[in-house]
Amino acid sequence: MNKKDFAWLIMCSRKTIAYVADMDSYELKFLSPAAMELCGLTAPEEYLNQKCFELIQGLDAPCAFCTNRKLRTDAPYKWEFYNQHLKCWASIEDSLIEIDGHPYRLEVIRDISKDKAKIDSILNQLTMEEMLVKCIELLAYENDADVAIDRFLETVGDFYAADRTYIFEYDFEQDCANNTYEWCQPHISSEKDNLQQLPLELLADWGAKFERHGFFYINSVREDYAQDSPEYNILNQQGIQSVAAAPFIQDGRITGFLGVDNPSANTRDWTLLRSVSTFVIDELKKRRLLLDLEYASYRDLLTGLSNRNYYQKFLDGLKLSPPDSLGIVYIDINGLKAANDGYGHQYGDYIITQSAMILKRFFPDCAFRIGGDEFIALSIDCAQASFEQKVADVKAAFDQDKNVDVSIGSLWKQGEYNIENEIILADELMYSEKQKYYDTILREGRGSRTGQAAHLLQSIQNHQFTVVYQPQVELATGKIVGVEALIRKKGPGGKLITPDHFIPRYEREGIIRHIDLYVFEVLCAQLKKWHDRGDRLRGSVNFSRVTLMETNIVKTLQNVCGQYGVAPEDVTVEITESVSKVENAALNALINTFHAAGFSISLDDFGTAYSNLSILGELDFTELKIDKSMLQDLTGNKKKQALVKNVILICKDFGNIISLAEGIESEEQYALLLKYHCLLGQGYYFSKPLSEKVFNSYYRTKKTFRAPAYPH
Repeated sequence: MNKKDFAWLIMCSRKTIAYVADMDSYELKFLSPAAMELCGLTAPEEYLNQKCFELIQGLDAPCAFCTNRKLRTDAPYKWEFYNQHLKCWASIEDSLIEIDGHPYRLEVIRDISKDKAKIDSILNQLTMEEMLVKCIELLAYENDADVAIDRFLETVGDFYAADRTYIFEYDFEQDCANNTYEWCQPHISSEKDNLQQLPLELLADWGAKFERHGFFYINSVREDYAQDSPEYNILNQQGIQSVAAAPFIQDGRITGFLGVDNPSANTRDWTLLRSVSTFVIDELKKRRLLLDLEYASYRDLLTGLSNRNYYQKFLDGLKLSPPDSLGIVYIDINGLKAANDGYGHQYGDYIITQSAMILKRFFPDCAFRIGGDEFIALSIDCAQASFEQKVADVKAAFDQDKNVDVSIGSLWKQGEYNIENEIILADELMYSEKQKYYDTILREGRGSRTGQAAHLLQSIQNHQFTVVYQPQVELATGKIVGVEALIRKKGPGGKLITPDHFIPRYEREGIIRHIDLYVFEVLCAQLKKWHDRGDRLRGSVNFSRVTLMETNIVKTLQNVCGQYGVAPEDVTVEITESVSKVENAALNALINTFHAAGFSISLDDFGTAYSNLSILGELDFTELKIDKSMLQDLTGNKKKQALVKNVILICKDFGNIISLAEGIESEEQYALLLKYHCLLGQGYYFSKPLSEKVFNSYYRTKKTFRAPAYPH
């Protein structure tokens, strides 16, 4: 027996997996008994003339990894390979042999699946430990809890090659579970929004699995659940074929779980999923603590409404992305201090909470308590009719509640607008309504409750204010045709204090109406005196925008005129350009109401910081008063001359709006204004503001000024 015979004997007698194949035709010529057993064959006839790639690899064509071209006669070719057909790892040694001068491939195979499994287990253990450390680091060192959990879920999902990883948290008060966090592969759709407020009873089967095993892995949803069961329907609708989950256990109670959908790697060992749940619980606790702190910082604890801090944050967000339309409701509780003083703070708190409940009923998403007795509600991208109906409903609800009295200001804006300005305007509208409350309690003898309002009215009754009159002159004729009534406050020693020292404070306190109406009433009384003696002078008076926004303000002024027998046609109501902040439709309606009642409307202070040419084209003014700042250095400043000249020309072109220049101090200014065809003027060139007595004397002696010749 030669060496080849001995080798052949060894191959056939040992458990050696080997085969011989023709290198040209790939036909099998020999399989060892161990190879036949591995392939499920019992006799040589079953493999003879079969192709090696068909029987050994289960392929229809020669293997792409075939080693025929790599074989040499001087040394074998060694390699490792996982055979999908035979389901084993193989250490392979291929040799080129010749039989009767024809080349054949001898392949000797050693099954190393068990050795490979041990190595993979060690490597997998190392990888799992690394992943566990990474997960812990993500949860421990990332300051933002949400970011930490999102990145953690992505890491777990990648490790298990899963479609989706997620966290469910149980809400025992609502008896439901919510999918609070989720990570998905790019090609997998999110299910988080669909998995909110699931009844806990729906998860009873999972809960039982958690109780029994502390963890579970369902390899096949189709096999584990009946296809008509709710559990199967929920999982199947999400495309879940397999799922693993580990519970969160706190104080012996399951409070949620960490889930992995359709894992396809590392499914033999779930140590990672089991181990990280404790760290996730700590992170969720931290998140809840942060949410509680945020809730406390953004929530008014008495009413449950969002507080001023959140209101400011919300406004900042609106400024970055303004809505197409915005409705604002500004509410102030009337008499809260009096309620606290008279009935105790518990009753005051009741009034506050009742007000909050009414507001939240109609504006559940954007209602804020921004002060002790102040609330704001915002309506984002709501149609005007719908918003106004909500406001009407709010007012009706407050009217029905006999324990709560409030003042309400509201407006709706669309298109381009400044959010802060609109809120200020809503606040002013609220204060306009609040004047009714002040008036009511003053009439009922409860003046002490109005604070500053009562003090102001007492000052008026004690004659601490006086009205002075500045002549208004028809420039072409030099004739005094009217006066502007101006308020002055009497200071120590009889010195008169100008309005800039006290009007802003009264406006801030919302009590300016009392000054406005006082001046208007004094003017009407004076006009009556002048008219009775044959002096047909007109009078103008400036009104705060807050007063003008009062409900029925036109009717109030009509009543005063009627009381003194003065025709509204003899009175001009002056408004400043700041009134342009009011929504155009509302402002236009107000001006039309004034016109219908007979009053003239003058746009005061044109040319100051508020100037807006578009307001002239949008609203119907009777008169435009050019601010004195535009007349300063008029004679030596060509640009100012052009401005003033064109403003006067615009008045004429806009339908004969009366042009009136304020602050005329020199004959040169007078002459230029005549040249530009300005109709009326007032200023120290003619006269400073005068008391009634001085004006009467002045008017008798100086009814007409000599008009200068204007330069050509």
